Amino acid sequence: MPDQSPKRGAIPSPRSTLAAAVPYLALVGAPPNLIMKPQRISMWGNDVHGDCVTAEEAFAKACNNPEVFISDAEVIAWATRHGVLEGAYLTQVMTWMQNDGFADGAVSYDDGPYFSVNWTNAGTLQSAISRGPVKIGVAADQIDNAWNSTGGRSGWFGTGWHADSNEDHCVTLCGYGSISWLAQQLGVQVPAGVDGTHPGYAMFTWDSIGIVDVPSMTAVTHEAWLRQPTTVTKAVRGWHRADLTAATGAPAAAAGPSGYMFSAQGTQHVDYRGSDNHIHELWWDNNGWHHGDLTAATGAPPAAAGPYGYMFNAQGTQHVEYLGSDDHVHELWWDNNGWRHEDLMTTTGAPAAAGSPVGYVFDAQGTQHVDYRGSDDHIHELWWDNNGWHHGDLTAQTGAPAAAGGPRGYVFHAQGTQHVDYRGSDNHIHELWWNNNGWHHADLTAQTGAPAAAGPPVSYVFDAQGTQHVDYRGSDNHIHELWWDNNGWHHADLTAQTGAPAAAAGPYGYMFNAQGTQHVDYLGSDDHIHELWWD
Repeated sequence: MPDQSPKRGAIPSPRSTLAAAVPYLALVGAPPNLIMKPQRISMWGNDVHGDCVTAEEAFAKACNNPEVFISDAEVIAWATRHGVLEGAYLTQVMTWMQNDGFADGAVSYDDGPYFSVNWTNAGTLQSAISRGPVKIGVAADQIDNAWNSTGGRSGWFGTGWHADSNEDHCVTLCGYGSISWLAQQLGVQVPAGVDGTHPGYAMFTWDSIGIVDVPSMTAVTHEAWLRQPTTVTKAVRGWHRADLTAATGAPAAAAGPSGYMFSAQGTQHVDYRGSDNHIHELWWDNNGWHHGDLTAATGAPPAAAGPYGYMFNAQGTQHVEYLGSDDHVHELWWDNNGWRHEDLMTTTGAPAAAGSPVGYVFDAQGTQHVDYRGSDDHIHELWWDNNGWHHGDLTAQTGAPAAAGGPRGYVFHAQGTQHVDYRGSDNHIHELWWNNNGWHHADLTAQTGAPAAAGPPVSYVFDAQGTQHVDYRGSDNHIHELWWDNNGWHHADLTAQTGAPAAAAGPYGYMFNAQGTQHVDYLGSDDHIHELWWD
């Protein structure tokens, strides 16, 4: 038996709304029996919230062909956003759903126009159900008792109900036929004393489908509606949101994610450290989002920080680097045989790490590079070629100052060079860069006269102009950019140039090739996310 009765939350539609409604006109040709029984249904928050009117919308979407499953999180978020988490008019929700339905990535699942249905006329009601699930407002006391009789499982029966005028709940009629036929569809037996030859209806509520005889349904119903069509799928352009944790059932996160695309398979990958200190992956293919516990899959040690992921196109592999609880840099990597683990410190004999690693691929040489700040405050590189993994102490090789934070690395394809930027113990932005003559060091702050840094840098290349860009938060809480062209390195105070608010954290920068624009995003002192962009 359930621990407690689930919630209700329907508000009776005003008489004026019912009187003004357009009635559904029955069509000929309804089949003699019918049931809509989705493979996957849920409470959709109605076990703890009075969002039954919105939860019913999610069930109606699940009756679509092909089925559309709306996550509990999206239903609760939708109801919260519209102020109907704890109660709603049926028509109010259906009106909103016509232009602001459930969001799923770049798709919105809306309702078509709705029509009132005469539920006391069997021919009209069955015709309506044959066109789509019928949304009804009911008095729920006797439904609650029937639902509890099976412990909330599908296959409960509602018979012998008396008239009840207290409309307080919203359910769906999703089928009709003889009681015996409906019971057969749900895989249950008709109870003793119930005549299975009598007509009945299939009724959805509270993560279950039950069977109700006609007099009982009529006794508790107070309004009925058909949406035509039930589901309207719309492509939506612009920004969207999705709760990937809710969509996949993945564990809670303990830190921010990193993401990459895997071109070889047309998939997206988002990696994060979970509250269990495992590295988890949320990945997308044409079937939607999925979850994988990479730590469990590989037997790798727990994570202390990270991860950072990237793809290696030349070999068709994926790579996720992180700092382990043993202060080693660990790699989780995928090929066609699945996920594997390697301790890059043990492999190379490199020193312990003091922060999260970052990685990149140098396509021109077919190599991989993982950079990190060591416990000696040196910038170390773990790099891979066809002979395996190697270690290099870039600080020792170049005579660069000690690091105060982690590095960022990238490749400048136009010149065939590699670049690793970091904040030094002198709060200058330093660059370690490689060409065919080896590794070199440059103090970008000294070269440009830029202000001291208060946080780590981020770096990117702007291919359209053949320039490099290193952005950071200065000690003045401005966003500063150090940028390179054929004339050398330059400095710009992007905050001063744009009049943007002071920064509290960040930034993160990137280019948008399709439009030839640059973008730098950061957390402002007002706790807003701000973007500085160039065209």
